Amino acid sequence: VLSFKRELDMTYDAHHFVEAEHIRLLGFKRRPNGRWVSAKSEDTFLPVFEGRMVHQYDHAAKEYASGSGRSAKWNAPRPGEGQVSPHYFVKESYARSRGWTPMERVGYCEISGHANERTVLASLIPTYAVCGNKVPVLKVHEGSIQTQLVWLAFANSLVVDWMIRRWVSTTINQFYWKNIPFPHSLTSKDEEFLILAARSLSIMKSPKERPANWLGKRAQLRAAIDAVVMNIYGITNAELDTLLDDFPLFTKAAIRANCTSISLRSLLDLYR
Repeated sequence: VLSFKRELDMTYDAHHFVEAEHIRLLGFKRRPNGRWVSAKSEDTFLPVFEGRMVHQYDHAAKEYASGSGRSAKWNAPRPGEGQVSPHYFVKESYARSRGWTPMERVGYCEISGHANERTVLASLIPTYAVCGNKVPVLKVHEGSIQTQLVWLAFANSLVVDWMIRRWVSTTINQFYWKNIPFPHSLTSKDEEFLILAARSLSIMKSPKERPANWLGKRAQLRAAIDAVVMNIYGITNAELDTLLDDFPLFTKAAIRANCTSISLRSLLDLYR
């Protein structure tokens, strides 16, 4: 049984937030595990995730630059090279008092639209980070991170994205997820593949790897996930044509799988 929870509220908890500039002026620096610490303080701070930071299999899609509110400026890093760079931080002690516990989990961007390149934007959230209310996180009553990785693969698939687009105007609320017919059981082969693929896609690029190669490998892996999910739902060729017609921005990408001008349909057909 899956459900979602909100870890912090961007309004209710706002008086506990500390801006990034102030955190750095106080001498806090990021540790490898994601916590921010300072030799001058016993406090530990955690980055606060906002919706724009989350994309498909990418928890660092945008990095905060300056400003606030609607005038805030966020930069898009080079593919695979993003760092968790939030606008706000919160004391770990306060996050724990609100029920947060350090664990890797899946979250998604709640604000989206049916005409966007992709509607569902879900990723793994780092262990030492806390999410604002626009990034609901998956709560698994039974199971483990593997269960969440399977959900992540399905949620970011074209099939589930197409279904969500039937309802969404500006917000993906939890009611929509309850109406998605996720399969009750999978073959061990499909489950193992979806877990490994979702985990692999959640790993940032190696500094030595060329961005084009990294993106090409990801395109192939994502196409393989889509092919598996389509097979599970029994999607026919005619239905696939209808599905792809609903993603005009996504299907116009010129380069996929490190092959010049290969269409998304052709790439999917390699794995179907």
